[in-house]
Amino acid sequence: YLLLDNYLVYILEAPAVRIRFLVIVIIHSGDRNDSQGSD
Repeated sequence: YLLLDNYLVYILEAPAVRIRFLVIVIIHSGDRNDSQGSD
């Protein structure tokens, strides 16, 4: 059950990384939309 334990730790530590990743994705998709809209 080591994998399961590591998975739980990952879930507990992941939110900050996941949020940062989501913010980056949202910013990039937003920039693309702005570029297409203004261009």
